Amino acid sequence: MPIDDPVAIQFANAQVRPNAETTRAAAFQLTAYLAALEAGGASLFPAAGGPVEDGRQSTEGVSQVTADEVRAFNALAASIAAVFDDPANAAGVAAMHKLCVRPPRFLAVSPIG
Repeated sequence: MPIDDPVAIQFANAQVRPNAETTRAAAFQLTAYLAALEAGGASLFPAAGGPVEDGRQSTEGVSQVTADEVRAFNALAASIAAVFDDPANAAGVAAMHKLCVRPPRFLAVSPIG
């Protein structure tokens, strides 16, 4: 039975589709990021590593990045990316792609900037 409720139509177009687009873009970006880690990016932040000395905390007021934080984020990124590869989520991933209106695009991430 078709859904012709204007509120449902508005929700699908204003919420569902844009979130599918954002999620798909994040999935592509994570894939590129994880590839950059595999290409050597992960080795830049060893377990004995300390803070990244880029000076941004004093010049731009951002928090200092540490090797532990980078490694923790890497683990989170891998876990999130695994959700998209899990066969149990295949129907949701297929729906995500179908809901997207725009062609996929992403920026490659370089491990050394």
